[in-house]
Formats: sequence, C-alpha cells, structure tokens
Amino acid sequence: MAEFLPDLDAGGAELFGSLVIAIAAILCAVPTTQVILRLRAEETAGRAGPVLATPVSRPGWALRSAALAVLTAALTLTLFGLGMGLGAGLSMSQMSWVGNSLVASLNYLPAILVVAGLALFFVGFFPRAAGAAWAAVVYAVFVMYFGGLLDLPQWALNVSPFNHVPQLPAADFSAVPLAWLTLIAGVLGGAGLLGLRRRDIEG
Repeated sequence: MAEFLPDLDAGGAELFGSLVIAIAAILCAVPTTQVILRLRAEETAGRAGPVLATPVSRPGWALRSAALAVLTAALTLTLFGLGMGLGAGLSMSQMSWVGNSLVASLNYLPAILVVAGLALFFVGFFPRAAGAAWAAVVYAVFVMYFGGLLDLPQWALNVSPFNHVPQLPAADFSAVPLAWLTLIAGVLGGAGLLGLRRRDIEG
C-alpha cells in the first residue's frame, strides 16, 4: 500500500483522496477521447463526406468535436470533484473538501486535453491507426496502478501526462506543468487539424 499511494508528505486522507482523484481523472479521459475518435467513426461510416460537401469546413467540423471534448472533460471532472467533495466532507464533517476536491479534479483538465490532442493528431495524420490513442489512457492506468509497485524509472512514469499534474490535495499547486501540458495539447490538436485539412476524407 505504501508503494501504491503517492510518495508525498501529507496525511492519510489527503493521500488517499489524491489517488482517487487521479484515477477518476484518467477515467474522465475515456468519454473525451471517444468524442474525438467519433470524427473517424463518422468518416468510415460515410457521413463525413456529405457534411463536408456543405459550407462546413474541415477545421470547423473537427473544432466542433474538439470543443465538445473540452466541455465533456470539464463537466465530468466537475461532477466527480463535487461528488467526492460532498461525500468526503459529509463523512468527515469537513466541508472544505468540496472546494478542494473540485480544484484537485479540474487540475487534471490539461492532462486529459493532451490525450484528446493526441487522438486528434492520429485522426489527422494516421486515421487508420486512430484507435492507438487509447494507448495513452491504458498506459496512464498502468502507471497509476503499477508504477510504484514495479519501481518503473522516472522517464517511463513521465510518459503519462497525468504524472505531471500536481496531486492535490496532498501536494502543492504548481501552474508550470499545467501550462506545459496545455501547450502540448494545443500543438497536438493544431497539428491534427492541419493533417485533417490536407489528407483525403473517406466517403
């Protein structure tokens, strides 16, 4: 259990809370990734061509899904943060958990956006391998559960974008890694839009 919990100088409740929030954040990446990969599903089903035959541009078509993906990530993180905060606050008679859990959950939004950006990158440049974007989610779960138990090297842990997020409420907040994750997500998403604009659309 000591290897499984985050290696942070914090109390038991904060350590366990940060772990639960981290795991939930990775799960929140699932519907977000599905929204992006829906672009590829629409293409293979032959529904993208008729849509793009209208005045709707390729970037506009993809950006609508990207905006929905961001909204999905923010909404799922918010709902989980509030739910966990209320549960923890009521059980421990410490309602400060509501705000702390909400902030800790939304803290993972940039990491989820990196996964979404990666999915859009695959859709734009490697559409037939777009499903490979799920590897980022699977690997994040693997690192979360087995990184400490298997004593993985730091570089292997750092491959997961979730590993760079400050694990609130057990750790101190830092905006620097979140800014870098947001930048990486933007670069991946922007590159994906460029690739989608240039390649042929099936159907």
